[in-house]
Amino acid sequence: MSFVALGLTGLNITFGKIVLLPLIGPDAFSRVSELAKYVHNFSSFRVHGGLVLIVLIFFKDNLPERVDIDWLRQGGGFIKGKHAPAGRFNLGEKLVYWLSLAAGVAVSVSGFCCCFPSTAPISPICSSPRSHMRSSPILFVALILATSISARSAWRVRSKPWHR
Repeated sequence: MSFVALGLTGLNITFGKIVLLPLIGPDAFSRVSELAKYVHNFSSFRVHGGLVLIVLIFFKDNLPERVDIDWLRQGGGFIKGKHAPAGRFNLGEKLVYWLSLAAGVAVSVSGFCCCFPSTAPISPICSSPRSHMRSSPILFVALILATSISARSAWRVRSKPWHR
Protein backbone atom coordinates (compact mmCIF):
# COMPACT_ATOMS: atom_id res chain seq x y z
CA MET A 1 0.00 0.00 0.00
CA SER A 2 2.84 2.39 0.80
CA PHE A 3 4.43 1.75 -2.59
CA VAL A 4 1.16 2.60 -4.35
CA ALA A 5 0.72 5.74 -2.22
CA LEU A 6 4.30 6.74 -3.00
CA GLY A 7 3.73 6.20 -6.71
CA LEU A 8 0.49 8.15 -6.90
CA THR A 9 1.74 11.07 -4.83
CA GLY A 10 4.97 11.06 -6.81
CA LEU A 11 2.97 11.38 -10.01
CA ASN A 12 1.27 14.43 -8.51
CA ILE A 13 4.62 15.91 -7.49
CA THR A 14 6.14 15.25 -10.91
CA PHE A 15 3.27 15.90 -13.33
CA GLY A 16 0.64 17.61 -11.16
CA LYS A 17 1.19 21.14 -12.45
CA ILE A 18 0.85 19.98 -16.04
CA VAL A 19 -2.06 17.53 -15.68
CA LEU A 20 -3.96 18.16 -12.46
CA LEU A 21 -3.76 21.95 -12.04
CA PRO A 22 -5.75 22.76 -15.20
CA LEU A 23 -8.41 20.20 -14.27
CA ILE A 24 -9.16 21.16 -10.66
CA GLY A 25 -7.92 24.75 -10.35
CA PRO A 26 -5.24 26.35 -8.18
CA ASP A 27 -7.01 26.21 -4.79
CA ALA A 28 -7.90 22.52 -4.95
CA PHE A 29 -4.51 21.71 -6.48
CA SER A 30 -2.78 23.45 -3.59
CA ARG A 31 -4.70 21.39 -1.03
CA VAL A 32 -4.19 18.12 -2.92
CA SER A 33 -0.47 18.79 -3.40
CA GLU A 34 0.08 19.66 0.25
CA LEU A 35 -1.60 16.44 1.36
CA ALA A 36 0.30 14.47 -1.31
CA LYS A 37 3.62 15.89 -0.09
CA TYR A 38 2.98 14.72 3.48
CA VAL A 39 1.73 11.29 2.38
CA HIS A 40 4.75 10.95 0.08
CA ASN A 41 7.27 11.91 2.75
CA PHE A 42 5.83 9.70 5.49
CA SER A 43 5.08 6.63 3.35
CA SER A 44 8.63 6.68 1.97
CA PHE A 45 10.03 5.39 5.27
CA ARG A 46 7.93 2.23 5.00
CA VAL A 47 9.10 1.64 1.44
CA HIS A 48 12.73 2.13 2.51
CA GLY A 49 12.20 -0.30 5.36
CA GLY A 50 10.74 -2.81 2.92
CA LEU A 51 13.75 -2.40 0.67
CA VAL A 52 16.06 -3.17 3.59
CA LEU A 53 13.98 -6.25 4.46
CA ILE A 54 14.14 -7.47 0.86
CA VAL A 55 17.92 -7.19 0.97
CA LEU A 56 18.15 -9.02 4.30
CA ILE A 57 15.78 -11.82 3.35
CA PHE A 58 16.66 -12.53 -0.30
CA PHE A 59 20.28 -11.39 -0.79
CA LYS A 60 22.02 -14.76 -0.39
CA ASP A 61 19.47 -16.58 -2.59
CA ASN A 62 20.06 -14.16 -5.47
CA LEU A 63 23.83 -14.46 -5.71
CA PRO A 64 25.05 -16.10 -8.95
CA GLU A 65 25.56 -19.87 -8.79
CA ARG A 66 26.91 -22.53 -11.15
CA VAL A 67 23.38 -23.81 -11.81
CA ASP A 68 22.55 -20.45 -13.40
CA ILE A 69 24.89 -21.26 -16.29
CA ASP A 70 22.96 -24.49 -16.99
CA TRP A 71 19.68 -22.58 -16.73
CA LEU A 72 20.97 -20.05 -19.26
CA ARG A 73 22.20 -22.79 -21.63
CA GLN A 74 18.75 -24.35 -21.65
CA GLY A 75 17.11 -20.98 -22.23
CA GLY A 76 15.17 -21.28 -19.01
CA GLY A 77 13.62 -24.55 -20.18
CA PHE A 78 12.36 -23.29 -23.53
CA ILE A 79 15.06 -24.91 -25.66
CA LYS A 80 14.79 -28.51 -24.46
CA GLY A 81 11.13 -28.23 -23.46
CA LYS A 82 11.65 -29.40 -19.89
CA HIS A 83 12.13 -27.70 -16.57
CA ALA A 84 15.60 -26.16 -16.37
CA PRO A 85 17.58 -26.64 -13.14
CA ALA A 86 17.64 -23.66 -10.81
CA GLY A 87 18.15 -22.91 -7.16
CA ARG A 88 15.52 -21.05 -5.18
CA PHE A 89 15.42 -18.40 -7.92
CA ASN A 90 16.32 -18.84 -11.57
CA LEU A 91 18.63 -16.45 -13.40
CA GLY A 92 15.79 -14.34 -14.78
CA GLU A 93 14.35 -13.81 -11.32
CA LYS A 94 17.80 -12.94 -10.01
CA LEU A 95 18.22 -10.31 -12.72
CA VAL A 96 14.86 -8.78 -11.82
CA TYR A 97 15.90 -8.76 -8.14
CA TRP A 98 19.18 -6.94 -8.85
CA LEU A 99 17.56 -4.45 -11.24
CA SER A 100 14.79 -3.71 -8.75
CA LEU A 101 17.29 -3.37 -5.94
CA ALA A 102 19.45 -0.96 -7.95
CA ALA A 103 16.41 1.09 -8.96
CA GLY A 104 15.13 1.12 -5.38
CA VAL A 105 18.48 2.36 -4.09
CA ALA A 106 18.63 5.05 -6.80
CA VAL A 107 15.12 6.24 -5.94
CA SER A 108 15.91 6.19 -2.23
CA VAL A 109 19.11 8.19 -2.61
CA SER A 110 17.48 10.78 -4.85
CA GLY A 111 14.56 11.06 -2.42
CA PHE A 112 16.84 11.60 0.55
CA CYS A 113 18.78 14.20 -1.42
CA CYS A 114 15.56 16.07 -2.09
CA CYS A 115 14.48 15.87 1.56
CA PHE A 116 17.93 16.81 2.87
CA PRO A 117 19.50 19.11 0.26
CA SER A 118 22.49 19.85 2.50
CA THR A 119 23.78 16.34 1.64
CA ALA A 120 23.70 17.14 -2.09
CA PRO A 121 27.45 17.67 -2.62
CA ILE A 122 28.31 14.29 -1.06
CA SER A 123 27.27 12.10 -3.98
CA PRO A 124 27.19 12.52 -7.76
CA ILE A 125 23.60 11.24 -7.68
CA CYS A 126 22.72 14.11 -5.36
CA SER A 127 24.44 16.76 -7.49
CA SER A 128 21.17 17.43 -9.29
CA PRO A 129 18.41 15.76 -7.27
CA ARG A 130 15.56 17.27 -9.27
CA SER A 131 16.61 15.56 -12.49
CA HIS A 132 17.02 12.19 -10.75
CA MET A 133 13.80 12.76 -8.85
CA ARG A 134 11.95 12.59 -12.15
CA SER A 135 13.90 9.92 -14.01
CA SER A 136 14.72 7.19 -11.46
CA PRO A 137 11.18 6.76 -10.03
CA ILE A 138 9.68 6.61 -13.51
CA LEU A 139 12.19 3.93 -14.51
CA PHE A 140 11.53 2.08 -11.24
CA VAL A 141 7.75 2.06 -11.78
CA ALA A 142 8.28 0.95 -15.40
CA LEU A 143 10.47 -1.93 -14.16
CA ILE A 144 7.83 -2.96 -11.61
CA LEU A 145 5.08 -2.86 -14.25
CA ALA A 146 7.18 -4.86 -16.72
CA THR A 147 7.95 -7.41 -14.02
CA SER A 148 4.28 -7.70 -13.04
CA ILE A 149 3.16 -8.12 -16.65
CA SER A 150 5.83 -10.72 -17.43
CA ALA A 151 5.10 -12.63 -14.22
CA ARG A 152 1.40 -12.68 -15.03
CA SER A 153 1.99 -13.92 -18.59
CA ALA A 154 4.49 -16.52 -17.35
CA TRP A 155 1.91 -17.76 -14.83
CA ARG A 156 -0.67 -18.11 -17.60
CA VAL A 157 1.79 -20.07 -19.74
CA ARG A 158 2.73 -22.37 -16.86
CA SER A 159 -0.89 -23.00 -15.91
CA LYS A 160 -1.66 -24.34 -19.41
CA PRO A 161 -0.06 -27.67 -20.34
CA TRP A 162 1.43 -26.56 -23.67
CA HIS A 163 4.04 -29.30 -23.95
CA ARG A 164 3.84 -32.97 -23.01
